[in-house]
Amino acid sequence: AATAPALGLAAGLTLPWPATPGRESVAVVAGCAVAVLALAITRTRVDADSPGDRTVLATIGGLGLLVGTGTVLDWPGHSIAAVVTGLCPLLVRLLPTTSLVVDANQLVDTDRLSTTIWSVRERSAGRRRRITPGDVRARFDAAREIVAIGTAYLSLTAAVCGWLTVTTPAPDAASRWGTLAVVVVAALACGYQSRTVRDRLPRYSMLGACAALLLAGAYALLTSGWGGATVVVFLVATGIGWVSVVSATALVQGYRSTRMSRFADSLEGLTVALSVPLGVVAAGGVEAIRRMTSG
Repeated sequence: AATAPALGLAAGLTLPWPATPGRESVAVVAGCAVAVLALAITRTRVDADSPGDRTVLATIGGLGLLVGTGTVLDWPGHSIAAVVTGLCPLLVRLLPTTSLVVDANQLVDTDRLSTTIWSVRERSAGRRRRITPGDVRARFDAAREIVAIGTAYLSLTAAVCGWLTVTTPAPDAASRWGTLAVVVVAALACGYQSRTVRDRLPRYSMLGACAALLLAGAYALLTSGWGGATVVVFLVATGIGWVSVVSATALVQGYRSTRMSRFADSLEGLTVALSVPLGVVAAGGVEAIRRMTSG
């Protein structure tokens, strides 16, 4: 059921639309609509209710709503893709906190705390059922599925929108360099967030998004027209490869460092916090603010 919306989205993106200025945005909205339809059909054919379906529906529906709103407001495709690229790392960070929901009455007897003159006269609901290990396991598995599927779809969205951001023309110089910054920062945010994830699907999804966004950043730098772009890309790629080999060797040998772990946590929080503002800069927010203030 989780792959049906992705196939529906891909099918919607390949629909033959006429060559109009907003063709890409219309294709994305149509792809989201087809994906939601595919998910609805799949849910009618499957008896079991999957908790991850609601996450997929929220992700695709939110993407379609954002792109549709931007199309109606005549936003460029570059701006929409930049905003989505900046939002994805933040949504991945917030996803685990919203996946596990526990009834407050299972923690504290709220009925006794909110006793009123009317509740005293009402008939008692009876003794509450105790929490069993099966209930805890079911809630944990549901939250785990929500995080895994939601992270996979958000990572895919970040990778695709990152490449759309660097391949579409930026409106000004600030947006052009903001595009490079947002894809690099979003890549670092995805890479650092994958450290604390043990499940294979969300972990490799974030690592794949990190690699795709780094390649998009290299492409943006190489096509920027700057003379030293090739040297910088070569040095950065060499540095990343060297750090990866050294880190992997140290971890295999049992190296552990609390200081480096805290430093990585700080970088993770910093990159997640910077991804949204940089997405706004890449979308042309600086020029929009200048126009608003200048009248």
